[in-house]
Amino acid sequence: MLPFSPFFIYALPIFTILAVAVLGTTRRIGFWPALILSIVLTPVGGFIAAVLSGPRRHKRVREEKSGRRT
Repeated sequence: MLPFSPFFIYALPIFTILAVAVLGTTRRIGFWPALILSIVLTPVGGFIAAVLSGPRRHKRVREEKSGRRT
């Protein structure tokens, strides 16, 4: 067997699952749901779910109390 086989068997799936979870932080789905979905549905399914969830909506920053807009 190749000396890299433990890497491809154990480490690569963990890295891909974590990469999908990090992608989920920028999407509506979030980190933990993306992580769980990528474990249950394989990283490909978690990636598709994260991409289809759409980008995260940004909260509006409250304007100054004086009400002036800049």
